Amino acid sequence: MFKIKRKEHHHIILTLGQMQTDVKRYKAVQMLMDQIFKVLNSSRIALTSAGFVPSVSSFPTEESVRERMFM
Repeated sequence: MFKIKRKEHHHIILTLGQMQTDVKRYKAVQMLMDQIFKVLNSSRIALTSAGFVPSVSSFPTEESVRERMFM
């Protein structure tokens, strides 16, 4: 899962580098940042509701909880 996500991220970065104008690049980066914050927030909520506390609780064993950590 982690490798697949990183491959997608790499493709997005390459696409951003190929954009011709700064305006298009700015809009694309703004959309990406909005999406990143949505994913981070939903992952934080899922991990917190699963009872995971970094540096305090043990590493989650449930696959769905572990996937949320690598989103």
